[in-house]
Amino acid sequence: MGKIKMVPRSIKIDEVAIGDRTKADYVVLKGYFRNLALLNSKMGYFVDGIIAYYIPLKNKKEKVRFILKEYRIFENKVATQDLADKMGIFFSYNPSVINLKNTSIAYQLPKGFRLEVDNGRRFIKQGSTNMGFVQVSNEGKGQVYLNRVAPGTVIDQRIFKIQGRQHSGVTIETYANVNLDNLTMDHLVSVVRSAVASVKKKSQAEYTPIESYDEFYVLEKEYISTDQFTEYKKQFAKSIFLKGSSDYRSTYWNDLNRYGIPALPKGIKDQLGKILKIRE
Repeated sequence: MGKIKMVPRSIKIDEVAIGDRTKADYVVLKGYFRNLALLNSKMGYFVDGIIAYYIPLKNKKEKVRFILKEYRIFENKVATQDLADKMGIFFSYNPSVINLKNTSIAYQLPKGFRLEVDNGRRFIKQGSTNMGFVQVSNEGKGQVYLNRVAPGTVIDQRIFKIQGRQHSGVTIETYANVNLDNLTMDHLVSVVRSAVASVKKKSQAEYTPIESYDEFYVLEKEYISTDQFTEYKKQFAKSIFLKGSSDYRSTYWNDLNRYGIPALPKGIKDQLGKILKIRE
């Protein structure tokens, strides 16, 4: 499976509030997100911002809702127009935010996947192939790793005149203060997802590569009741996809060190405002 390096995060907090969690119906995870998309091996989009997820604690059939607090959208119009010219009106690509579920991905495995226990560690398997793992340290630090696509294979998909191939689909979830039998979303620390795929029209000979990288880091956590949740209903976003212009009121991106969030790679940072132009 290779090696996954876990980077510890320390968050300095101003105050601590103690309450009765048994009375809470939802946990609110407010955090920082970012999304990077490479279109035909060129930087296409970079998006980051602050988001709040409202996750049900009791009704597991209920969907997770979210409110976008503020965000920036950077676009390389040369790359996005090139993709549009290749794919035509039947395909469009928009940056997005992570679509969180109400439980860990370890409890919502794709069809045909299963968990197997081995020496206190749990492996995610598809047939006889290892597709990931679930592990928790003695200190309660947990990690779930899953790749939806087996090594050396692809997943083919077809929608109307568009043919797609997924070469990799990795999800890494990190938790604090959990055990193997209880990976609860209110103890989530971060989620990282990446996907490598390619698309083409039926009439085309070659596929166009598309890669996406998504990250979400929890900054604050709050427990609320159903009555409090109802007050936010009109603010919930209707789609994970981001369109239009940027919408921000603070320079939140300058405060990432305080929360132990990995810095943006220099190669990407140097393109902001140059190749990647902000949508105003």
